[in-house]
Amino acid sequence: MKERARLLFCTPMDSADFPKLWNRDAEAAAERLGFQLDLLRTAPAGAGGWNRLLRGYDGAVTSWGAPQFNAELLEGNTRLRIVGHAAGSVADLVSDELFARGIKVVSANDTMAGSVAEWCLAASILGFGRALEFLRFGGGEPLRWENRGRVRSLRDAAIGIWGFGAIARSYLELLKPFTPARILVHSDFASDAALAEWGAEPASLERVFAEADVVVLLAGLNNRNIERVDGGLLRSLRDGATLINYGRARLIREEDLMVELERRRFSAFFDVFYREPLPVDSPLYRLPNVVLTPHVAGLGGIRRFIPDVLENFGHFFRGEPLRGEITRERAAAMTSHKKALTV
Repeated sequence: MKERARLLFCTPMDSADFPKLWNRDAEAAAERLGFQLDLLRTAPAGAGGWNRLLRGYDGAVTSWGAPQFNAELLEGNTRLRIVGHAAGSVADLVSDELFARGIKVVSANDTMAGSVAEWCLAASILGFGRALEFLRFGGGEPLRWENRGRVRSLRDAAIGIWGFGAIARSYLELLKPFTPARILVHSDFASDAALAEWGAEPASLERVFAEADVVVLLAGLNNRNIERVDGGLLRSLRDGATLINYGRARLIREEDLMVELERRRFSAFFDVFYREPLPVDSPLYRLPNVVLTPHVAGLGGIRRFIPDVLENFGHFFRGEPLRGEITRERAAAMTSHKKALTV
């Protein structure tokens, strides 16, 4: 009988993230696929501890807080063949050594992307539809019936997107039935032909901000993109436009953002912040043109993170092509969480 592939789930049971990620679906997937999936009670000490532990495994399932799979952690390990990240970006997880050894990398990035895209669509409909001018979630204020005539359909919108990764493509897929008037995309990586296949027009970041009614920030956070959205770009937004940042807070220069939000020319939807949790004294709370959510956009599919990674492991160990393999080049374009929040 063929020996079962032995896997380790690297999020320890004493971690706050463990109960969010581990569930019956994950357990059932491991059993159905014939894996021996071991759980970890507590994390080992340092790279050396991880090195000794992982030498006994064919695959590792990681998530938030996992160590980097660098040369020190991998030294002497000839058994590990695949790493699957039960979260999104692997930028802080991978290393040149990992790829040089031919170890495959997959993640739940596409699963998470679908969830974020749903929130982007909801924010786009509410923002372009001017819902903040008449919508009420409670709190005792009456409905503003006098503003009913201001509502608009997304079919009349010019949509601008910064980024063309998995989230942006999922968002574009959801937009198709709405047939927006225009879709402008700025990407440092996608070709004009690739954008045209999605019905999008390639544009500079300056054009995205100046010409779109809804601007959605979905670029990865790297050295090139940190605070790339400055006061000049924000001032170029149309009156009544909607800014949606479901990517990373530090894509925007904080001081410039607060100045422009105070002018209340445009509405904004934020799921990511410069400091998380968002401080209770943040001025964002008092702005009526801002909608805030506590970094939840990617969590709608969290129950599927581990099962989806394990399905990919199943393809790998059966000798089948991987779905959404993370190459060295793709990893380099992903967000580094070490840069995502200021301290």
